[in-house]
Amino acid sequence: MGELVHCQPLDRDLPFHHPTPLVTPSQCQRSRARLGELTHLRARDPERLELERFPDFLILGPQRTGTTWLYHNLKKHPQVFLPRQKETYYFSTLGRPEHAHYTFDYLDDFLTAHMTEGWRHRLKRHYDGLRNYGECYRPIVRGEATATNALLAPEIIAELVAIQPDLKAVLMLRDPIERAWSHARKDLVRKHGRRPEDVSVEDYARFFRASGQRGLASFVSLLQTWTAALKPGHLFVGDFEMIEASPRELLTGLQRFLGIRSGERYFNRHLEERINPAAADVVSRPSHMPDVARDYLMDLLAEEADQYRELRRLFQLGDIRPSLPGIGVISFPAAPTNFEGSCQDSSRAKPGDENV
Repeated sequence: MGELVHCQPLDRDLPFHHPTPLVTPSQCQRSRARLGELTHLRARDPERLELERFPDFLILGPQRTGTTWLYHNLKKHPQVFLPRQKETYYFSTLGRPEHAHYTFDYLDDFLTAHMTEGWRHRLKRHYDGLRNYGECYRPIVRGEATATNALLAPEIIAELVAIQPDLKAVLMLRDPIERAWSHARKDLVRKHGRRPEDVSVEDYARFFRASGQRGLASFVSLLQTWTAALKPGHLFVGDFEMIEASPRELLTGLQRFLGIRSGERYFNRHLEERINPAAADVVSRPSHMPDVARDYLMDLLAEEADQYRELRRLFQLGDIRPSLPGIGVISFPAAPTNFEGSCQDSSRAKPGDENV
């Protein structure tokens, strides 16, 4: 006979229309009182705002660093709530109604649309939790994953922390030249059904300038901005290379960082997969980086590539602060013994990389 699993009565202890309480009423009240002082995070009805639904952690990105892999490997965990839609864009478009992804003026609407579970979805999570893990769905952390969160302005981050003082965040590093090429291949090549060699140097240059590649590759600046706002140790930093080289170490480190149960039992079929929601809609193309794109990026991102190499070296030593002032305490997974390499061979994107 299998192990008997005990769940408390669903009709009394696990209300379908309300999240498991993750914060105390007094914490919610303090956060509610701060809303009137904020510029970007606005509430239509502060007294009725369900702040217990506000995210406890954010997956920041940047784009093409493995955030979709992180999302799919966390969202089935019985102690984690993540929106059914990965990219909500709410925080990254605050105060920008002209933005194509802008959706909500008010925090109330975001919490209702993306941070709320209907009873059918919650019942399915209970079923999946019992079937896959032998335990009920009881989220103790609630997250949000939008790959443009990495570039949030300091004043936006400050407002998030005003509402959730214990906010945690997850930032992923990647070779800046490979990351930029992956971004171009997704948005400039695959999306339009073109071959890399058919794109002109002018088109590549225009894309790389317009898409803010230097900001997305400025990892030292991103680390400084986020560690300045968050509590010490509340920023987790992983590296894209670990998704292929050592996914178990990366995911276990992230689970421990979030304070949820960890280990093989909580890995799922996505652990060793490359994932991209758009992959099924495009024709597979060679991933070789054309010389014109490589040369342009090596010139554009030379400083950022040097910083990335230094960050990887320091992460393997276990601390980055002595060599890079302005960066606060961070959390990161133990680097596996085979976690080597640098930006030196940035001319070739790794096979399968388009599916991350």
